[in-house]
Amino acid sequence: MTDFLVNHWKDLLEIAGVFGGLWKFFDSRKHELAWKRTETLVTLGQAFASDPDIAQATQLIEGRLDGAHVDQLYDDRGDPYDNLHGLRLWQVDKYLDFLERIAYAYRQMRTLSLAEVAIFGGYFQQVRYNERLRRYCIDHGYASVVEVAAEIDALPYARRPGGSRRA
Repeated sequence: MTDFLVNHWKDLLEIAGVFGGLWKFFDSRKHELAWKRTETLVTLGQAFASDPDIAQATQLIEGRLDGAHVDQLYDDRGDPYDNLHGLRLWQVDKYLDFLERIAYAYRQMRTLSLAEVAIFGGYFQQVRYNERLRRYCIDHGYASVVEVAAEIDALPYARRPGGSRRA
């Protein structure tokens, strides 16, 4: 063994240098990717908050829009009243499309973790806890939004709409 070390110390040193360099590269890459993910989440949050249609839909869903509430858009089965509230339905669909993309990034692409998706948890849960909107989502291609909302709600630090903690 000693003869091997004496004869191959340069080779072993080179191998250790290569492994050290690879480790350093992948370690720094991990930090770069984490920062990029943070930037992406902030950008998504800003886009969500600054879109006037999504803002209107958020107010509608949360019951903060004067003279209108999300329950007025759908019947008990979750079917939309297209002829009465076309613009409002479009705004809610835009809201749901955004959440659907977040859910897709989490569930199919696996580029976001559940903890990262939980940043938008209140928006997901608003959908889950409104019976008519939840039924609409399930029947009209937004089921993954409801499913992700359930996963977020199962987190120990999840808050329900209205600010109360999960029991």
